[in-house]
Amino acid sequence: MVEKTIKEHNGDFARTALWKAVPKAMKYSTFQEALFYFSEHNQIVFKDGKIIWIHFPKLFDKLMEQTVPLESIKKEPKPEKSRNVYKGRPPERRED
Repeated sequence: MVEKTIKEHNGDFARTALWKAVPKAMKYSTFQEALFYFSEHNQIVFKDGKIIWIHFPKLFDKLMEQTVPLESIKKEPKPEKSRNVYKGRPPERRED
């Protein structure tokens, strides 16, 4: 019910106006919990005081089909660093 209302009025309303647009009577605290749930699951964002629905699973699946899996990307091994600080022969010690 809340999800459908958000999708219908995507970006048009702020919290209170959207709560009043929900077709059936609902406590504001219940409405707030629904918004919190959608926000935590990355389905809505709050921009300029408005609520915007951003969860589009079909589009996401389509985009995922076009991406390259990370496993297929070859990683080149890093060259080993030389532990020898001195190049060539170490300096001689002087005894004074």
